[in-house]
Amino acid sequence: MPYCFDRKSRIIILGKNIRAEDLEGNLVKNGFCNLCICGGELNTVIQDEKTDQDAIWFLAFQNARRHKEFAVKLHELGINKIIFLPTDEAVNWKEAIRIRQIYNYLLYGEAEEGLQVPFYDEIVKRSIDTANAVISEACGMTTFYARMEAIFVNNLYKKCSKSGHAISLPLVGHYRSMFEKMAGQDAEESDYQEYCEEQRFTKENYEEKTFDRYQLYCLFKKNINRGEFFSASASIVAGNKNGVFHIKEGLHRAVFLMMQGWSYIPVMISTKEFQTIYPEEKIAKVREFFEKNQIDKTVTPIAHPAFYSFPAEKETMEPSVLTAVKKLWGIGGFFGKKILDMSDYNSYFARNIGRVLWDCDDVVIESRETDEVKFRLAVLYNDLLNIQNVKVEYQSSLKLCSNYDIVFLLGKIKFDSENINFLVSLDLYVQDAVVFECDMEDSEEQIGLFTANTGFDECVYLHQYFSGARMRQVLVFRRKKEKSK
Repeated sequence: MPYCFDRKSRIIILGKNIRAEDLEGNLVKNGFCNLCICGGELNTVIQDEKTDQDAIWFLAFQNARRHKEFAVKLHELGINKIIFLPTDEAVNWKEAIRIRQIYNYLLYGEAEEGLQVPFYDEIVKRSIDTANAVISEACGMTTFYARMEAIFVNNLYKKCSKSGHAISLPLVGHYRSMFEKMAGQDAEESDYQEYCEEQRFTKENYEEKTFDRYQLYCLFKKNINRGEFFSASASIVAGNKNGVFHIKEGLHRAVFLMMQGWSYIPVMISTKEFQTIYPEEKIAKVREFFEKNQIDKTVTPIAHPAFYSFPAEKETMEPSVLTAVKKLWGIGGFFGKKILDMSDYNSYFARNIGRVLWDCDDVVIESRETDEVKFRLAVLYNDLLNIQNVKVEYQSSLKLCSNYDIVFLLGKIKFDSENINFLVSLDLYVQDAVVFECDMEDSEEQIGLFTANTGFDECVYLHQYFSGARMRQVLVFRRKKEKSK
C-alpha cells in the first residue's frame, strides 16, 4: 500500500540548489509548510535530522547519480518514504514510472493533498512479471506500457505507405513533421501537406485539419507532466501473432509521446488478447535462462512487459539508433533485401527489422552470434517476442562467406592493420551498406581505414550516443554506385 502525501507530513528536501528552492516555493504556495531544505554530506544531514523515519525525504539533487546513492543509504537507515528519480532500471518498473511522475508533479505542478506515493521498498522490488507494466484492468480491457518499436500504424493508415505494408511509429513522417513544426522546430510541413493531398482534402479542409491538430498538440503539451492523462486516454491497439500492435485509435497521442522521448507508450488492448500474446510459459523459459547464467542486465531493452525492469546498456533513450536506422531507410527501404545482423546487440537490429517486415515475403533477415550464451539468448528473445522471420546462427568467429545487401556491425569490431582482411570480405560480400559504430575520437581513423580498403565511398553520420563516459558515433558506409553482383 502507498502512503499519503498530505499537509501534515514533515518534508525534508535534500540538496541546496535551484531545484530545491523551486520545490520549496511550489509546496509552500500549495499549503505544505512543514518542510526544510538540507544540504552537505548525507552523514551530517542524517545526524541533524535524527533520521526521522516518519518524514518524507525528497531528493532534489541535480546530479542524477546522487539520487540512487542517497536513496540506498537512507533506506539502510530504515527510511522508506523517499521521493527520488530512479536512475537504475533494476526496479519495479511500474512503480518507478509512478514515482517519476509524482516527482515532476510536485516540482512543477499544483501539489495537492492526498497524493498516493509508493514506498521505496516497493519501487526497488524487481520481478519478472507482465503485471509490472499493467496500468489498469477494467471492462475486459488492459491498459499497459508497450515498447515503441512494437507499435505500428493500423491498416486504415496503410495508404501512408506506397508499398501497402503496415509501418512503425518512427516512420509516420507526416505526423512527426507536423508536430515538429508546431513545436517550433526546423521541420518541413510538406510531408503533412502531401498526406492531406493524398486524402483529397480541400484547402479549407486542410486549414481546419491543421488548426484541429494544433489544438490537440496544445492539449498534449499542457498535460505532458501528468502521466495519468495519457494513461487514462491510452491509444487503443490490437495485437497479432507476430508481436506487433496496430493502433486502432490514438495515433496522434502515440506519435506525440514518441517525439517527447517516451520509449514506452500507454496502450489499451483486450485483456484476453493481452494474455494470449504474453503466455507465461515463454516468460518462464527466459527467466530460467537468466537465473542459470546469472544475467542481471541486457544489452538493449527487451520489448516485453515482464522484462521492463531489467537494466539495459544501450537504446534506453529516444532518439535511439534503431529509430535513426528506420528513418534513414524509410518505408520500404528494406524490401527485397538480404540483411545480416552481426552486431554485439543480441540480434536487436535483425529482430526489430523482422518485426517491421512481419508481413513481407521478399526479404531475408539473418543474425549471427559469436558467443554461445548470446546465441541461445537471441533465440529465446525471438520466441518470447513472436519474431518468426529471423534466422539466428552461431559461428565461432567473425566472418562472411555469402552475399548480403545490408550488414549491421555495431559494437563488434574496431578496425586496425591486423583485421584488414575482414574489411576486404565486407567489400566482397556486402552490396549496399554497412552500419558500424566506434568511439567518437576514433571515427576519422575508422572512416579512413574503411574507405581506403573497400569500395564504400559514402559515409553517413547517422547517430551519436553516450555509452558509459564515452561518446559513440554510428556510421553508415554506402556505395554511390551499385556494386555488380
